[in-house]
Amino acid sequence: MSLIHRDRLKSNENRFSDFSYMIDEVLMQRTSPFQEIAVVQTPAFGRALLLDGVTQITEKDEFIYHEMLVHVPVSYTSVLNHVAVIGGGDGCAMREVEKYQEIKSSTLCEIDPNVISIVREYFGNILENTFTDPRLSIIHEPAQKWIESQIAGSYDLIINDSLEYEPGDALSEELYGEEHLKNIYTALADSGVYATLAVDVSPGAANNVNQELLATIKERIERVFDSAFVHFFPAVSYGWSFMTLIVAIKNPALMPPKIDEIWNRWKKRGIDTRFYSPFFHVASLIDPSKNYKSLYDMNMD
Repeated sequence: MSLIHRDRLKSNENRFSDFSYMIDEVLMQRTSPFQEIAVVQTPAFGRALLLDGVTQITEKDEFIYHEMLVHVPVSYTSVLNHVAVIGGGDGCAMREVEKYQEIKSSTLCEIDPNVISIVREYFGNILENTFTDPRLSIIHEPAQKWIESQIAGSYDLIINDSLEYEPGDALSEELYGEEHLKNIYTALADSGVYATLAVDVSPGAANNVNQELLATIKERIERVFDSAFVHFFPAVSYGWSFMTLIVAIKNPALMPPKIDEIWNRWKKRGIDTRFYSPFFHVASLIDPSKNYKSLYDMNMD
C-alpha cells in the first residue's frame, strides 16, 4: 500500500471499521519478508505504526488496549512466574507485563524482527525499557510452531496479541483454531490463563455479524478451556469502537475473583496504569453494544 502525505488513512481495512484519519507525514516505509511496515505522523494520534496498511498502535491511545489486554487476565490468577506474548512486536503489551515484579521470565514470540527494530527507533518514548529487561526472551518464528515446542505447564499466562479474527483467512483460522488452542492449553500451568483479542462489537450495521463472530470464537475456546469470559473496552483510533478480549481459565476451580479480591491484589502489586482499574475491570464485562444503560447506571457504592 502506498501512503500519501496529508491523505486519509483507514485505521482498519476490514469489515469491522470504515474509520479513517489524516496523516501529516510518512516517517518510514519498509517491506519485510512478512508484511508492509509503515510509521506515520498524524495530527490526531501522534505517531502510528501500520502493518499492511492497518493501524497497530498510536502514541495517543495504545495504552488503553494494552493495559486491558494484560491487566485483565492477570487479575484472574495469583500465580505469575512465567508469561508469554504471541505477536505484540510493538512491545506495548510486554511493557505492561514487565510492570509485575514477581514475573521471573517473559517470552515474546514475534515472527518479524523488523517490527521490533522499527518500534525501538520510532516509539522509544512509549516503550521505556521494554526490550532491555533481563527477564525478556524474544523468539522469531511462527506462533504455531513455537507453541507446539513448549514444555507442558511452562506458562502461567499466555496472551495473543497477533491479529484480529477474520473468518476465512487461513492464518487467522489457524491461530483461532482448535489445534492451536489445545497447544496453548497444554503449555499453560494448571492455574494458567489465556487471553486473546477477538473482534469489534461496536453498534452499527455490522454489529450482528460481529456478535456472531464473537460467539464463534468464544465457543471454540470453550471447547478446549473450562471457562471463558468476554471483556469490552474502547479503541479510539479504531473509530471509537469497542474491542473484545476473551479470557480463558484452565482450571474450573479458579473462577474469576470477586471485586474485593481484585482490588486487594491490585493494591498489593502497586502497578501504575493510565486507564485500567479494578472498577473498569468489572464494568468491562458488560457489552456496551447491547446495554449502555447498565454500563453508565452501575451502582457505584
